[in-house]
Order: sequence, then C-alpha cells, then structure tokens
Amino acid sequence: MNLAIGHTPNGPSNSASRDDRDVPHPQDTSQTPMRRLLFQDESRLEYGRRFWRDPSKRNRLLRHWLDERHPYAERFRERWLPLVDRVLRSPAEQDDVLDAALQSEGLSLRVVVKEIPPVFGSFFVAKDPTIAR
Repeated sequence: MNLAIGHTPNGPSNSASRDDRDVPHPQDTSQTPMRRLLFQDESRLEYGRRFWRDPSKRNRLLRHWLDERHPYAERFRERWLPLVDRVLRSPAEQDDVLDAALQSEGLSLRVVVKEIPPVFGSFFVAKDPTIAR
C-alpha cells in the first residue's frame, strides 16, 4: 500500500490517516540505522559470541575449525583466526567502534563475520556426553 494514498472502508483517501503521520516513509532512512549485517551474519555473530564466552565451547569450535578435515581450516588458520577471535571476544555494544577500527585496517565487521567458519560434518563430535550432537 502506498503511504501517500491510504485505504478507508469507503475506498482510497488522498489524505493520510492520523496514525500514518508518524510512520516514516519506507525510503526515508534518516530514522533507521543502516543494516551492517545480513540476518544470517547477525546470527553467526550472536551465537559465535555466546559459544566463545565458554572456554570449553570455544576450544571445541577451534578444534573443529582447525581440523584438517574442515574445508576452511587452512584459510582460517593462515588469515582469519586472530580477527575472528577479536570479533567474537568483543562486546556487542562496541560493534560500531570495532567496525571503524577494522575499516581503518582495510576490513569491516561484515567481512570478518563472513569468515567465521561454519560448523558441520561428522567430525564435530561432542567430548562431553551432556552436549547434544
């Protein structure tokens, strides 16, 4: 529905209803912060941080990501491990500061988050029987 032309029970109306006046136009980005990450990247960052806080889960992820069977292990080890560690250790409230720092290094938060390796394969086996597989 076009916000300039509202619909009333009696048909279209050329004036916006009282409730529509405070709703920003979909193309008006002045009140909406720019999305830095895609939803799947936000999820990867959020859950990565949750796992990273727990030393046993962090070690399990590192074992998995550095395992020679993982297709991204070499790339992760050679380039991305220190940056991913830095991002996952950082508090979410500091994402803007972190992004600015990464941009000064020729990177961005988005680039580093995309380099967090996926978890998959039968070799991601729990050492602790209480952890679901």
